[in-house]
Amino acid sequence: MNRAHAFWSFGFFSAGIISALVAQSGLWPQIHLLLMVPLVIVGVALILGRFDPAPHRTGSSDEKPPQIAVPTRATMALVGFALMGLGVGTSMIFPLAMSAAAQLTDRPAPTNVASLAQISFVAFLLGPPLLGYVAEHFGIRWSFGVGLPLVILSIVCARALGTKPLKHEVE
Repeated sequence: MNRAHAFWSFGFFSAGIISALVAQSGLWPQIHLLLMVPLVIVGVALILGRFDPAPHRTGSSDEKPPQIAVPTRATMALVGFALMGLGVGTSMIFPLAMSAAAQLTDRPAPTNVASLAQISFVAFLLGPPLLGYVAEHFGIRWSFGVGLPLVILSIVCARALGTKPLKHEVE
């Protein structure tokens, strides 16, 4: 896990903890913002004040660079752009999943939403380091391929969220 992942994960974790404490205290959002801005400035100064980037790597390698981003045919490039469009569109999936979880009737809506939020938060924190581990030990292609079974599983399980007819009798 590199520094960017560590800062990102720690930032989200600490923001969640601080926000929960502020929400429970009943503090006004304006005062919360007024208190947080100096705190963030001091925190960034302390953490990045001693920041020393990695030295530039020099030298040459006889290995061929990975051809991940270079399409070999125009059709392959168009398919890649189409898939990228699907990836950008996934920012809509989480709100839709929250709505679907709230509409499930197997448990109370807050329980379903809290379960989905907890699973998503854990996946968000564990995903980048685990994918980095896979990429480091098995290659970048494997790290992209790890998610394919999960995509297939979600497509198969999506039927559970489909519309179901209401059971009622007509009098």
